[in-house]
Amino acid sequence: MLNNHGNKKVENSKKQIPITKEDIKNIPKIINKPDYIIKGTPNKEGVSIRYIKILNNTTTYVVEIVPQKSKYLKIKTMWKEPTTLTHASSKT
Repeated sequence: MLNNHGNKKVENSKKQIPITKEDIKNIPKIINKPDYIIKGTPNKEGVSIRYIKILNNTTTYVVEIVPQKSKYLKIKTMWKEPTTLTHASSKT
């Protein structure tokens, strides 16, 4: 995840915030107490679940996969972006 979403230059070009090792350590907290949970669409890996947490003007997304051929959930990716007025107001 750090290789894909930890590069400041790349993430800034996508209007995202690079993730850090500390963000990765916080994945269990985000999954256990998300602000939103969104079911994804099925694909070759399984069905995805997006856990969304808004904290300190940052929206963090953690994507977990429910594999078709395994009993265990797996983390696929995570990314962060600045919280917009739309994110903040949709929580009320």
